[in-house]
Amino acid sequence: MVLAVLLLGGCTGLGLGDSPPDQVVLVRLETALGPIDIEVDLGRAPRMGGNFLRYLDRGYYDGASFVRVENHAEDFTGRPIEVPMIQAIIPPDRIPFAPVLFERTQATGLRHVDGTVSAIRISRELVSHRFLICIGDQPDLDLGGRRIPDGQGYGAFGRVVAGMEVVRRIHGSPSRDNAFTPPIPILRARRL
Repeated sequence: MVLAVLLLGGCTGLGLGDSPPDQVVLVRLETALGPIDIEVDLGRAPRMGGNFLRYLDRGYYDGASFVRVENHAEDFTGRPIEVPMIQAIIPPDRIPFAPVLFERTQATGLRHVDGTVSAIRISRELVSHRFLICIGDQPDLDLGGRRIPDGQGYGAFGRVVAGMEVVRRIHGSPSRDNAFTPPIPILRARRL
């Protein structure tokens, strides 16, 4: 079913959390600070959601870490904006897959709101394994937002359905220069 959804690559016109059950996949990230349950919306973001599951199903998020925290940033004009989020990565020596095409929020209809899980672009058109979790509504990460100079934003593909208290605990962990000190490990990542 996942392969069929990936090949179709279309949108259903449904809102986040409103995709048919066979197009929504529930996963759990077991972190050092507790579990985070995520709903991956393959109906709205088939390429990015499928890419996230490709890494997850093969165990590449086991041993990954939340490494970056943001509260405030500057937009491309130098004006301050608030963008509370946490970001996770896989160690660079464990990245086996080619990037996939970025799906913009305008195409998916998904928005960066509290608990949104989003793919971080590595170029104007591509995403890889890196993802972030929003804390609070983050419209500046949507298409046309002020966080990224090209205005293309990031790629929302899911949302936290349980464990936002863990996300906030991670967000409040010790950090320096926007990097967690130490990083917060993802011990295990699995479908539920």
